[in-house]
Amino acid sequence: MTDTAAGKEMAAASASDGSSATVEVVTSEADIQTCIALRHIVFVAEQGVGKHEEVDGLDDRCTHFLMRLKGAAIGAARSRRIGNYVKIQRVCVLPSAR
Repeated sequence: MTDTAAGKEMAAASASDGSSATVEVVTSEADIQTCIALRHIVFVAEQGVGKHEEVDGLDDRCTHFLMRLKGAAIGAARSRRIGNYVKIQRVCVLPSAR
């Protein structure tokens, strides 16, 4: 689904309990920091990825996506254009939402 009034692209999916999760492109610094915080929880704290690997200095060159369920941030991803293609990176979902 596209929310053209707000200029944001959104997608909706149904959770197992019937509630809807949304994914939207985010541009505010607060939302981007939320994405980074979610990545830290999943990759650094849960999976043991080194912080120096997760924080690669490329976030300012990426498009960020934030997933929410019942208003709570539960997942994130980013995409980065490399030449003629787009690379999907840093896809994560909180353990409690899997």
